[in-house]
Amino acid sequence: MRSNVTIVVTVKNSANTIKRCVDSLLSQNYKNYEIMVIDAFSTDGTYEILKEYAEKGLIKLYRVMGNPPRAYNWALKRISSKFVAFTDADCEADKNWLKELMNGFTSKEILAVAGFCATPENSNFLQRLIGKELEARFK
Repeated sequence: MRSNVTIVVTVKNSANTIKRCVDSLLSQNYKNYEIMVIDAFSTDGTYEILKEYAEKGLIKLYRVMGNPPRAYNWALKRISSKFVAFTDADCEADKNWLKELMNGFTSKEILAVAGFCATPENSNFLQRLIGKELEARFK
């Protein structure tokens, strides 16, 4: 069965955050989705962490050299699902994240939706400072 949504995550050297990110994506309440992770040739063990998920069939893992926009374009040429959701390797998605995003598509005139971004409690001082600024933007 074809997935209705493909979640795309681009990553490079995010060994400290990628496991929490992927685990949160695997815990979504929305049912018909797949996870595509594109690694930009990490050197800190990120790729090895991701290989464990891929070997279990939990994610689709690819390696593409370059920056996130290049990886997004690469992914979009290969995705067959009707919808695409993007998130970052340092994000921990709420279990209702994807379901709430998809609830935003109430008509064919709606082309994109966005969700709220909050700073995880286990963040360091700089991350919390940046996070508070981003949270203010999204509100």
